[in-house]
Amino acid sequence: MRYELFSVSGDHITTFESAWRFQEGEQIFVHDDQTKRNFIIIRLTHDVFQQNKHVIRLYCQEKKVYASKSESS
Repeated sequence: MRYELFSVSGDHITTFESAWRFQEGEQIFVHDDQTKRNFIIIRLTHDVFQQNKHVIRLYCQEKKVYASKSESS
C-alpha cells in the first residue's frame, strides 16, 4: 500500500510503500541520514483515484525524541 505522511497542520513529510495496515494511535519512526523523528497517527484518510490507485494519508502529531546520554556523546 502507498502511504503519505502529513503533520496535523497539513505539511507533507514523506511518502512510502508498506504492506502494514497502520491504525490511529500507532507510532511511526521516520529515519533519514542524520535524524530520527517520532510521530503518533492522529487520523487517516483514504484517497481512491481512477485506475484503482489507492493512497492512505496518515495525519500525525510529532513527538519530541530525547537522546540518551550515551547517544549524544
